[in-house]
Amino acid sequence: MVKDFKRAHENMLFRQFLPNKLTDQRLLHAFEEVWREKFIPAPSSFLSYCDQNVKLPVEGREALSSLSLMRLLQAANVTKKHRVLYVAGGTGFGAVILSYLARSVVCLEENDLLYSILLENIREFSSTSITPAKGALVEGVPLHSPYDFIFIEGAVADIPFSILEQLNEGGRLFTYEPLFESSDQQTSRAVYFERHGKTYTKISLFEAVAPRLAAFNKKNEFHL
Repeated sequence: MVKDFKRAHENMLFRQFLPNKLTDQRLLHAFEEVWREKFIPAPSSFLSYCDQNVKLPVEGREALSSLSLMRLLQAANVTKKHRVLYVAGGTGFGAVILSYLARSVVCLEENDLLYSILLENIREFSSTSITPAKGALVEGVPLHSPYDFIFIEGAVADIPFSILEQLNEGGRLFTYEPLFESSDQQTSRAVYFERHGKTYTKISLFEAVAPRLAAFNKKNEFHL
């Protein structure tokens, strides 16, 4: 069991991030400032700095591993001119990291317990650029759209057209898609969709392990 979180935090930086070519200094600085164990409730907090997805205190929900999350954020290259929607925010780790990079972040969560933890963490880290939102994950947050970037934390089988429409022209949606139909398999591919009018171009990035988001399992009216 990891008890020395400070050492585990440093080990993740030097033994996981740097060997995997995570070199964005803004991202690394954000990770140094944001302690992941604050976002992983007991009894799973000892896994905060392990290279794996971590179960959250809600059936069927897991936090994406730090490495998989950071690789996705580095690929996006978010800057202070960008407005971001973060879907399936869980306890808020990804949104707080993004608050160091983006102009503003809308963080969407649908589960009551996770949303309450999310609110506490936003307050603790004084993340004034984050707007929390509670509602169905598959609906996004059209009230604050359009967004330059949308992130969905987890592996999704289908992305509703209604979420893609919340992108700005030229905006990008980043997420993971499962490589196997079985829900037991977490091997996934990082992808992004870029909007050009009513057309969305899909680009594949890299493979990783990502937890399935059951909310996106149902086939939607629009497929890519």
